[in-house]
Amino acid sequence: MTSVDGSLASALVAALPDGVLMIDAAGVVVAANRAAGELLGFAEAELVGRGLVELYFHPEEAHERTLADRAGVDGRPTPREWRTQAGARRVLLVTSRVLGDQVALVLRDPGDLADMVERLLRSADGFRAVIDSAPDCVIIHTRGRITYANRTMLTMWGGTLDELIGLPAVQLVHPDDHPLARERMAALAAGKALLPFIDERLVRKDGTVFLAQVGAVAIAFDGEPAVMVVARDVTELRRRQLRGGQIDRMVALGTLAAGVAHEIGNPLTYLLLRLDAASVRAGELRSALPAGTPAAPVLDELIGHLAAVADGARRVRTIVGELRQFARTDDEPTVLEVTGPIERALNIAAHALAGVQIERAYAPARPVLIAEGKLTQVALNLLVNAGHAVRAAGGGGQRVRVRVWSEGATTSFAITDTGVGIPAADLPRVFDPFFSTKPVGEGIGLGLATAQSIVASASGTITVESKPGAGATFTVTLPAT
Repeated sequence: MTSVDGSLASALVAALPDGVLMIDAAGVVVAANRAAGELLGFAEAELVGRGLVELYFHPEEAHERTLADRAGVDGRPTPREWRTQAGARRVLLVTSRVLGDQVALVLRDPGDLADMVERLLRSADGFRAVIDSAPDCVIIHTRGRITYANRTMLTMWGGTLDELIGLPAVQLVHPDDHPLARERMAALAAGKALLPFIDERLVRKDGTVFLAQVGAVAIAFDGEPAVMVVARDVTELRRRQLRGGQIDRMVALGTLAAGVAHEIGNPLTYLLLRLDAASVRAGELRSALPAGTPAAPVLDELIGHLAAVADGARRVRTIVGELRQFARTDDEPTVLEVTGPIERALNIAAHALAGVQIERAYAPARPVLIAEGKLTQVALNLLVNAGHAVRAAGGGGQRVRVRVWSEGATTSFAITDTGVGIPAADLPRVFDPFFSTKPVGEGIGLGLATAQSIVASASGTITVESKPGAGATFTVTLPAT
């Protein structure tokens, strides 16, 4: 055996009829016996220093196979394709053993098994070709680490096979979904053969998140137990389903609002007229009373109560009108002033902004072309988020400032809050579907994504500026008409 080791063990290995290759951590041959040279058509000294990438018939598999060998793929021999010195393809059975920081590969001629092995390899190649061309993402992980990924997965993930192989499979899952992913992996390890498809958030190489429908099945891969995971990107599908649900709810809300307006409109008008009349009459009585009359304070209190009730009734009429306008199913773009939808959103979001000081700075602005209900929805999402942010910050001075202005060929409005702000690492992701910094149960991360989609459909842009502890500013810019 070509090595400085002159021990008896080396002598025995040199005499073996099976080929033996010693591979270092980099996948390079550091020692080989004569039988290995004969099987591959090399002198044993010529094998030393060669990388597996030169010796495998499919060089692109060298890295993957090396990782599998170093993981300790022991047991039954596995057929692999090798390249002889003459460049010919030769199938040999390979058994690997981990010896310290090296791996011993034992090569054996399959002999009469050659035809069967060839069929198996062709079957495996066909399987790989089908999986590689599948429209769904497919990965295989062994002992929790990725050993294979198809082209669709690499495209979706945004990296190469070399970068992906060897990573922990759970690293592709959003941190918030790690407990569920580990629970499902444990179920497979405990003997469950198949996991049903569920929605999970997956993470690309650049950190962006997408929603996928993920299922898994226990398989044998390269001679050892493994898990094949199939994932399908359903981000846009879920977004469409959500929009469909929103449309259904808005239609129902519009019907309800129209019915409410019809049913309470006349009684509410009658109530307001009577309240106004009662207020006028009480005021006349109060004026007619001489100074110091004991009934005067009572009438003053009564007048105050009547004014408060009348104000509440007018508020009810305003809310019904705003909801009716917001729930319109007519999505046709119209030329409008942006302050109208903003004020409507402020009225609807009054509960989320209770106790928050609202500052308005409306400069003269040119109208824009957009569906009124959609622009109201954008402003409402931003205002509700601002309300959550200032409440999370706590303390005094809770303010939300709304500005409107025109510049050049655009009209913009900005909503600034004095809330907790957004960490710099999260800023590039705030418009990603299903990304949310809110506690579980308080948001699914689609409000800003939906707002961005609405603004983009009107050829506009929405941007964010923020610093932790210093609040945030969201700016919507639309083409002016």
